[in-house]
Amino acid sequence: MHILSPGPTFPHTNLDRLVKAKIPALSKRAAKYNKDIIEDIALNGPSLQYKVCKSLGLSRNLYGTINRRIHDLTSRGYLARAGTKRTERGRQTEENLYGLTWRGFITSLSIAEVRKNILLVLENNPLLAIPEKELVLPVLENVFTQQETEKIAASWLHNVLNSISNIETIGEGELRFFIFLSAMKDLSGILDKPTKRENLLKLLDNPKILENVKRKMHPLKAAFERQIQALSVSLAFLDGIEGVLASMKQGELPSEKLDEFFRSDTMSDSPGGC
Repeated sequence: MHILSPGPTFPHTNLDRLVKAKIPALSKRAAKYNKDIIEDIALNGPSLQYKVCKSLGLSRNLYGTINRRIHDLTSRGYLARAGTKRTERGRQTEENLYGLTWRGFITSLSIAEVRKNILLVLENNPLLAIPEKELVLPVLENVFTQQETEKIAASWLHNVLNSISNIETIGEGELRFFIFLSAMKDLSGILDKPTKRENLLKLLDNPKILENVKRKMHPLKAAFERQIQALSVSLAFLDGIEGVLASMKQGELPSEKLDEFFRSDTMSDSPGGC
């Protein structure tokens, strides 16, 4: 696993290559419809199937195609059900709303219009859970310019795609953690700039913001520590397996050496060990 590091500038051709190589939904025949659907839901929030088709300005005879695409994107983890809503047509039944997942969010960052409106996308999509979202987003809007948030969005996309082989093989938790690491690096860079640091610190003069920061600081720190600890344990486990396999002598069986490793004191003492 690569540790993410923001790349502030990179050739668009390189980004296009990464997108096609690592986001299957945007690399095959149905890529255009998939991209249009993801962009519409990213910018407008969870939607009914027929509403997506209507929003895209497509004719009724394409409703079936869009419905199939939405079901496919849902089965592959780019979208997920985000509640229900009564339809405004026909018998007015309750139908599923479809919203963006973190996999869909990363995929949507390949679209220029989404990168320009990244804070709106985070606000409009409830499945993209961020602690204290209603407080964090206005703060970010006050600290960063649109050009800066667009640059950060492109950095997140580039960093994540550089760190994975295929977005469909990475879980939601891992994607959130990748974005968190990248965001922390971006934030540390911003805090090195006196003007940005001053703007950010002045927000604490607002009593409501200050109280929320004080109240949430410890739980957030504890949550991040748990995530980092879990990642550290996983890396140590993989390092151990790699070391066992690398030190094997001719004639030794991998199954026996690994079984010995799993039964070792190191494994038994580690969090989650047997």
